[in-house]
Amino acid sequence: MPVKGIWFKELLKTIEDLNKKKWQDAIIESIKFEQIKAFSEYEMIGTYVQNNYLNEIEIINNKWYRNGNSLIGSINNLKYFSRILSLKYDFIAFEKWDKFNINLIPFKIIARIKRIFNIK
Repeated sequence: MPVKGIWFKELLKTIEDLNKKKWQDAIIESIKFEQIKAFSEYEMIGTYVQNNYLNEIEIINNKWYRNGNSLIGSINNLKYFSRILSLKYDFIAFEKWDKFNINLIPFKIIARIKRIFNIK
């Protein structure tokens, strides 16, 4: 997510002003580490930019898939599936919390992809 440097600096200053402490400390103290998806810097920055600079941005609703590890096992398998997945998705996220399912074997991955594309 490209963002203007001045916007990011303003975000950090806002966090510090609201919390009366360094931005790093404020963010870390606000994270509920017991939650799997406890913090997203992309969501934080995106929400700030959307709330403060909506008239200066363009929101593009690209097709994407959030759970890449669950879909194809791991990012290492992307080389086998990138061609077919690119027909439907502009990007796929591979996040640490999305754990690889050890029971996923190749034919199950292929079956899952076939379901996405409605392939018989």
